[in-house]
This record gives sequence, structure tokens and C-alpha cells, in this order.
Amino acid sequence: MTYTGIGTGTLDGVSFLNKAFTITALADTANIVTSGSDKYNAHTSTTFTLADVIFAFSVDIASSVGKQLFGLDLLGDNPAAQALLQRLGENPNVRAIAATRDAGMPAFVAKMRARLQAAG
Repeated sequence: MTYTGIGTGTLDGVSFLNKAFTITALADTANIVTSGSDKYNAHTSTTFTLADVIFAFSVDIASSVGKQLFGLDLLGDNPAAQALLQRLGENPNVRAIAATRDAGMPAFVAKMRARLQAAG
């Protein structure tokens, strides 16, 4: 299965606008997973792309907005998205990005607080 789309954002301080992405996943019909009334095929292998990074580090914000504004449970209603997020969380590349983000977060928060205080 191949997922494609266009994404905009920032990766490691470098902005990108309307860039194409592709996620290619292989699956085996022996790996059908049932979650409630939903069934999906857990992929046996997946290539890691920029789209994965965007998803892994923005889905929490999208889920919060979806719940607050529209009453949607984007992850709860989509077992495949939950499974992807779990697999990405196990990926050493995603873990390295998360570790870098977490290490820089105190300085980022301090800088944003200083800007807000300066703006009055």
C-alpha cells in the first residue's frame, strides 16, 4: 500500500512548503488485526519518510483540535493511525528526533516566556 500527499512544516529548523511525500507499506493478509468492529492489515514493513516525522510530531495537536472543535477522536476512531504512531514510537530515528526535541524544550520554553514578557 502506498500513501502519498503534500506536506508543509519544519524539520530540524528547515522549513518546507508543499512538499510531496510517500509512505510505502508492505503487509501480509495473515496479519489482519481487529479493533472493535474495525479490521485492518498490520504492515510487515514500512519505509520511513518525512511524512512519518510530520505525523509523529503533529498528530497530538491535530487530535486535540479535532476533539475540542469537532468532537472527533482522530486516533481513537482510526486504529491504523494508532498502530502507525506506536510503530513510529519504536523507530530509533523517531526516538532520536524526540530526544533532541526534549533536550531543547527547556531553552525553547524559556525563550518564548521571555518574548511574551517583553511584549507585555
